[in-house]
Amino acid sequence: ATFDQSDDTYWVQVWNDHGQDDCWSRFQLMVLPTAPVAGFLDGTFQAPAGFNQVVVPQSDGRLLAAGSRGIVRLFPDGALDPSWSNPGLGNVRILAIQSDGDVIALGGRSTSSECYGISRMLKPDGTVDTTFSLEYPETHPFILAACPIALAVQADDRIVVSYRLLWAGSEDLYWLDPIVRRFHPNGQLDDSFTPNTFGCDVVQTLAVLPDGRILVGAH
Repeated sequence: ATFDQSDDTYWVQVWNDHGQDDCWSRFQLMVLPTAPVAGFLDGTFQAPAGFNQVVVPQSDGRLLAAGSRGIVRLFPDGALDPSWSNPGLGNVRILAIQSDGDVIALGGRSTSSECYGISRMLKPDGTVDTTFSLEYPETHPFILAACPIALAVQADDRIVVSYRLLWAGSEDLYWLDPIVRRFHPNGQLDDSFTPNTFGCDVVQTLAVLPDGRILVGAH
């Protein structure tokens, strides 16, 4: 379809059942200002491109959106919030908000297609908290890296994380089975949580249920 701005009409090209071009017809189309029925697209929402991997609502109605261009904060109508500082963390796919407004982000691909590699704590204005890091307990000369894959934040702000370890074998590098552990809000290991190792390729999703149990999505 093409839009004719002179009279606000659209020329629409129509194909028949055989895929042949039948005709062009002129139609008057009306764009509704708000969604009239639940499930209709709201044409007033206009968000910028490049932040479509994950969207998380804040308690005040604003939205955190992340993707290949980093992280932005949007007003409810999709407009950019200029008070937010995009930290520039690329390829962000997972966001979680703590009760004080701090944001945990996973992003930045590593050598594994299932690994995001970088975990960051962002302050409520989007700036990076340089004092935060997840303190993985595994130490071995053959462990080259710990790669976070998924996370979830509990009601008490403790952080449940699934991750894999990159192991240097005698002839090649390979990833060990995924592990799920819990960390305190500052990134320190929570020793009261029993770690779980899953015999699968990846634990890709974590969710905290209302009763405190943790749902693990693995494949």
